[in-house]
Amino acid sequence: MKDKRIVVALGRNAFGETFPEQKKNVKKAAEAIADLVEQKYQVVITHSNGPQVGMIQTAMTEFARLDSRYTVAPMSLCGAMSQGYIGYDLQNAIRTELLNRGIFKPVSTVITQVRELKGFRKVMLRAGESREVTFTLTPDDLSFWRLDKKWGQEPGDYHVWVGHDSDCTLGGSFRITE
Repeated sequence: MKDKRIVVALGRNAFGETFPEQKKNVKKAAEAIADLVEQKYQVVITHSNGPQVGMIQTAMTEFARLDSRYTVAPMSLCGAMSQGYIGYDLQNAIRTELLNRGIFKPVSTVITQVRELKGFRKVMLRAGESREVTFTLTPDDLSFWRLDKKWGQEPGDYHVWVGHDSDCTLGGSFRITE
């Protein structure tokens, strides 16, 4: 029988807000995910990192306040840190749980960005000036390594934003159908 694929989305409060809570909750998640693997599912996991990225940002800000040689880390970097350590903890807990059950399957972590810089061009404007700006996104700009291990796009909705940083809200969307 061919394995079925399932996506497990671990929400904002799935891990708790302290390291002891996170350790306990990651173990519980690993046990549930191992149950799915035993049932012959291919499992893809996505997770939130809201409380964790906030804790990292607070810690980095406090560290910079106490030692002037360091600067506050940008939120994007704190987000990557939290994605990395949560993925690392999940990966290790899942691997351990699978091995304890005699299941020898690889477990890996992939860190992605929700927004990626594509079609970038710096445009200088004077105060009050406006200008029409166009850009082209190629098929390769929208490509990534898919689950089928091929480089390409996937059908779905794609969103684009224009602005001075990654917090911009001016944007639009388009759909790729095949």
